[in-house]
Amino acid sequence: MQVMVNIPDELFRQIIEEKIAEILPQKNDTKENMNKTEAANYLGISRNTLDKLIETKGLPVKKIDGRYIFQRHALDDWLKNDEQN
Repeated sequence: MQVMVNIPDELFRQIIEEKIAEILPQKNDTKENMNKTEAANYLGISRNTLDKLIETKGLPVKKIDGRYIFQRHALDDWLKNDEQN
């Protein structure tokens, strides 16, 4: 069963900021290119949330031969830029 919850933008921003604070100190331990599961773990979110961020928030991803590739530096830049908007 899937439950959809709408959250206000400000709450979403706060959640992202908290995740950034958790993630950035760990980033040097993470490889540069990640698959969906690794990227979701890196961001501290579910794969479903990762898919939603790709569709609605422009989360950077490359699709090569049907596989999704996430670059760590692109995710870090996206997080920093999204925090400012």
